[in-house]
Amino acid sequence: MASQLIEVELRWRHLKITTFTSQADPDNPDDLQALLLDAIKRDPAAQRRDVPEYKIRIYDRKTRRKLISYVGRSEPGAR
Repeated sequence: MASQLIEVELRWRHLKITTFTSQADPDNPDDLQALLLDAIKRDPAAQRRDVPEYKIRIYDRKTRRKLISYVGRSEPGAR
């Protein structure tokens, strides 16, 4: 799948933090990892939360069909 406009929902544990539109390839792990890290920066409480507890849900912007839930990979220095 090529890069496309997608709806991104940032979640921490079971809480919905924010939703926004971005551009990424939902089949590209590097795109998803970068998108997750960028999304975490949108959370004003991020410094008080454990990074491994975050995930993003990616939706098709036109149909609102969920394409993937992504939890990321461990990064050196992640809390």
